[in-house]
Amino acid sequence: MTRSAEMPRSPAAARVGTFEALPIALVFVALLALFMVTAPSVFLSPYIYMTFLSTLPPLILLATGLTFVIGAGEIDLCFPSIIAFSGFIFAVLFKDYDLGWFAVLVGLASGVLVGFVNGVIVAKARETGLAAPTHEQLIAAVKRVERGELPAKPENLFGL
Repeated sequence: MTRSAEMPRSPAAARVGTFEALPIALVFVALLALFMVTAPSVFLSPYIYMTFLSTLPPLILLATGLTFVIGAGEIDLCFPSIIAFSGFIFAVLFKDYDLGWFAVLVGLASGVLVGFVNGVIVAKARETGLAAPTHEQLIAAVKRVERGELPAKPENLFGL
């Protein structure tokens, strides 16, 4: 009879072995330690971390929402167009009509409405290709407004 040469693993070692992201986490810690050693005035001061915490939350919110979408097996890359559209609505209402906080609410509501309609099109009608040309036209219109080629008026959105 031959005996296995493997030693039984402790429960703690078994848990560490199942942590799949351990190499990435170790590389992150090693890089952070290297940066702290080479530039201590930057990486040991609280200001860099306050900057990260003040600029990253919007991106973290978007990434969190997309995590559920990708986990469900669907991926929809039109969210930048929806963000651009709601930003355009907010900008027009705020700048041209001086509506203040109401412009914020309408901008958010327009993003929710367009996102809901797009979600219904993707989920119920299974038409992922239908939304892409519409969003490309919307981004093109927003870029034309930013360049000054098109006045920022709501009536310019009709016919897209």
